[in-house]
Amino acid sequence: MSEDLVSLLKQARQQFAHAPLFGTKEGQGWRWVSYLQFEQRVEQAAAQLARLGVGRGDRVAIVGDWCVEWAEVAHATCRRRASFVLVPTRLSLAEWLSIFRDCGAKLAFATERLHYDALETSRFESAGVERVIGLSLPGDHRDSYSRWQADAPSAAPNLGTPNPDDIASRIYARSASDRPRGVGLSHRSLCQGSRAIGQPSHSIRRTLGGILSLRGLFDSASVRSSPRRDGDGALAQR
Repeated sequence: MSEDLVSLLKQARQQFAHAPLFGTKEGQGWRWVSYLQFEQRVEQAAAQLARLGVGRGDRVAIVGDWCVEWAEVAHATCRRRASFVLVPTRLSLAEWLSIFRDCGAKLAFATERLHYDALETSRFESAGVERVIGLSLPGDHRDSYSRWQADAPSAAPNLGTPNPDDIASRIYARSASDRPRGVGLSHRSLCQGSRAIGQPSHSIRRTLGGILSLRGLFDSASVRSSPRRDGDGALAQR
């Protein structure tokens, strides 16, 4: 079975193209994204990352709680042979600055408007942040994710498949010295559980959806409980 996130997503799309993967609560209903639709959006985001010069060995920071767009950015970053840096929202701005100086990310994505506003300051510019994209900003905002996605090139240059031991994500947490320390997680470690994927079934799609969501990177306080839908998909609620 696949031991890198790029191959795992492609395998999932081949097996369950039109099955629901992620759902987002909208009013009284849910908006569902299929495996195929998700991979297409990941490819769009990867093309934009390529346009901004993100490539092998680079790092892209993501600040905020889980949402479907968060997962798109994470998988797109891996497709560029780069690694995504998880910046916990519970840390202070001083600790955020320490993280950005340590990881060297020039591009950041923020889930909420307050996170975007915090990163769009001279302090983070001095830490090397060149561009901030807001995942929940209105579509007409110059730094909105929806606008950024719509302007994507047709495709990103193919950089090949990551090695299983390449670092896919770097997670920071507060240490005893009060300076956040980062831990790298390989593609192989994030794909653990993929060997359980065999013949199509509701339980297998749920297992695969859980792996592809990457929500296990958040602690229990960051994960929202959500209803099940026939055993399929991973859900996010805004």
